[in-house]
Amino acid sequence: MAIKLYSPNIRPTDTTSAVETTPNMRISQATATQIGNAISGAGKTATQLFRKYEIRKSENEVLEKERELIEGNENFKGISEVKLEASKMTDPDAAKTFYQNGYNKAFEGLTQNYKHNFTKDLFKSVANKHFLKDSISVTNSANKNFAIHSQGLELSSQNKLSKDFVYAETTDLQMLAEQDANNYWSSEKVKTLYGANTEALKNAWFKERDIAYSKRLVSQNRTAGISYAKKSKYLDAKDVQAIEKYRVGVAKENKQILKTSLKEKENSITKNFEDVTNEEYASMLELAKNSDDPILLQRLQDLNVKRELLSFLKTQNRQELNNLISTSDDIEQQDRIQGVNTSRDKKLRSDFIKSYTANFVDQIEKDPIGTASKLSFYDPDSLPISDVLQGGDISEFVGIGKKRVSIGTLISLENNAPKRFFTNDERSQLTNYFDSEKDPANIERVISTMSLAFGSQSDEAFAELGQNKNGQFFGYLGGLSLITNNNEVVKNALIGRKLSDDGFKATVPSGNVQYSAIVSEYKTAFIDNPNTFTAAVNIADYIYTKKIFDQKGKKADSGSFNSSLYEEALQEAIGQENGPDGKKVGGTAETSRGYKVHVPNFIKQDDFSKVEQILSNNPNLLQKAANNKIAINTEGKPLDIFKNENPHFVSVGYGKYIVFLGDHPTDNEPNLIPVLNGLPDGKLTNVDYFKINLNLIKDDLILELKRPNELPEFSDEAG
Repeated sequence: MAIKLYSPNIRPTDTTSAVETTPNMRISQATATQIGNAISGAGKTATQLFRKYEIRKSENEVLEKERELIEGNENFKGISEVKLEASKMTDPDAAKTFYQNGYNKAFEGLTQNYKHNFTKDLFKSVANKHFLKDSISVTNSANKNFAIHSQGLELSSQNKLSKDFVYAETTDLQMLAEQDANNYWSSEKVKTLYGANTEALKNAWFKERDIAYSKRLVSQNRTAGISYAKKSKYLDAKDVQAIEKYRVGVAKENKQILKTSLKEKENSITKNFEDVTNEEYASMLELAKNSDDPILLQRLQDLNVKRELLSFLKTQNRQELNNLISTSDDIEQQDRIQGVNTSRDKKLRSDFIKSYTANFVDQIEKDPIGTASKLSFYDPDSLPISDVLQGGDISEFVGIGKKRVSIGTLISLENNAPKRFFTNDERSQLTNYFDSEKDPANIERVISTMSLAFGSQSDEAFAELGQNKNGQFFGYLGGLSLITNNNEVVKNALIGRKLSDDGFKATVPSGNVQYSAIVSEYKTAFIDNPNTFTAAVNIADYIYTKKIFDQKGKKADSGSFNSSLYEEALQEAIGQENGPDGKKVGGTAETSRGYKVHVPNFIKQDDFSKVEQILSNNPNLLQKAANNKIAINTEGKPLDIFKNENPHFVSVGYGKYIVFLGDHPTDNEPNLIPVLNGLPDGKLTNVDYFKINLNLIKDDLILELKRPNELPEFSDEAG
């Protein structure tokens, strides 16, 4: 840009020697020339300064764009990142193309507009320098990567060739692997790849392969391994010496590994009833052969004898195992009598049977179901407890639970073990749930599921969860849910329990006379089954708590006691509910002799005296209810229990009673009625007492009780 001087008042004069610059002012021509030159020089300097200023601004803009070119922004990757990605590629052409595309995108994104005059040319020059430098770097890196990748692929091929030879299962396969290796190292492909280094690499490869094979042979057969190493043209004396040293280390290592494995497997077989697989035994045998330890080899052979015995012992129950021990002891006794030593093999087998049996007995008594799951002839399925606790599908649990009843009973009978339905782990899982769960609805759901699964054995299943208060509580609730059609009783008990746990104090007052009188009165129906009655009272207390809360809310007075409400709660806890016709069934009723008796839920409370009459009038039905046992007198003769007076029925289970004559057992010494067992001539083989089970004649009773005609009253002269 030129600097213009605006001088409107300067004008030429008539003389050449002076210049009139302003009115009344003159300067000489020389002076004027000097001034013009000065002004012209100043203009040039200003132009130069302006250009430098513009260039500097352009250079600053270029620096900013260069930074973005390298680092990138939200619209494109920087060429630094693009270069890095391209440099990792193994295809040089693809790498160049990748970088070119990345560079173009970045460059074009930065050249859409420029703020200053010189930026365009300057930035293009800077960008081109980056492109040329990076292109060379990317190409070199990709070429190196390609070579490394190619060599890596070849190395993988070499490794396969080596393994094919070292681990060949047959001589033919090994010969084929040797041929493949020779063909590979003589191929033009390999020579091109490695050039002058091919021969050295080949020898190194064969050396490494033969060392690996020699070591493998040494681990199996010392002589064969050393022999192969000595014959190999690729191995020298130092290599052979190293392999011999390796053999010593292998033997020592094998010995320690085998000791550990033997101890583990011996315990596993005896204590956990876990077999040793053929693969495991073969591996141990290989270690034993190369351990240079005859004692370990003998132990391994002994282990094989135990393996064979284990398969048989796992099919034997407790009595059968004891019979085997007796047989072994008899053999040893005969040897001693004959003055000969029992053979080592016999002694080994005898000792193993005894140790196995000792562990079996210990485990079957502690965890019958869990132990049975390890054996060959029970094989109980695992209960999907988590599904039930988490509110999932219950069908599998119910199905397996039903099987557990029969399996648990069978295990108990055959092994003189406690009857259990759960493994120890399953029992812990359920116990923890009942101890921690507070939601009545969830507890009721689980109780109902268990009751459905274990049926009439539910009380035993719940009792198994623990002999503590919780175990008895949930066990009784489970049984109650089975015999009643009204789940409200179970719900109320659970809600009452939660109210009590949450601090609601309006429960049964301790030491209350009315409370004690009610409990004492109802207890007479359970004098032979006190644990059941205790559980029922516990349930009744919680039901009563719920009923009081419903009546009075949180303001209920803990010092007051509603006896009629509590008696209602106790009856419900015993099993009372409304029958189809609205009349009470279950709970307790009064016998013909005025004592309380527990009534099954298929009998109305008002009908129990009729049940007595039906049994009195129908000896065959009575005998059926007694499971075909015959009541006898003190002389061993058949006895008509209804002849002189009505007997007493005392609950020993749901619908099950032991029968007494004379005074009620609470008033006097119990007068039990013996039954005839064993011989047809009346001689007793053992003594039992007369009991009846109304569940055995349930259908008969229901039919008889529906008859419209009145049954005759009892007579003291009857019979």
